[in-house]
Amino acid sequence: MTLLLGMAAIVGGVLLFNYFFPFMPWTKQEWLALPTESEYRQRHPTACNGERTHCVKCGGEQQLDLPTFNPGVINRKVMCMRCKAVLWRVSSK
Repeated sequence: MTLLLGMAAIVGGVLLFNYFFPFMPWTKQEWLALPTESEYRQRHPTACNGERTHCVKCGGEQQLDLPTFNPGVINRKVMCMRCKAVLWRVSSK
């Protein structure tokens, strides 16, 4: 019985890891390579609708703000909800 529970825990952990893998930690260099929101607006002036910024790839206006899950640091990346493209980075500091 204990063996069965242990195997179920391992399989559950693997499935959970694979489900959340796209949101797992990025390296600092990968995160710093992303533009900030102001840099994104400067690079893509057509992506600005007043105060709203939309995705230049698909035109989607809804964004998802995701933490990068680095221990002790709460940095975030902003992703387009329509095409899943990463748009810019946000620093909490």
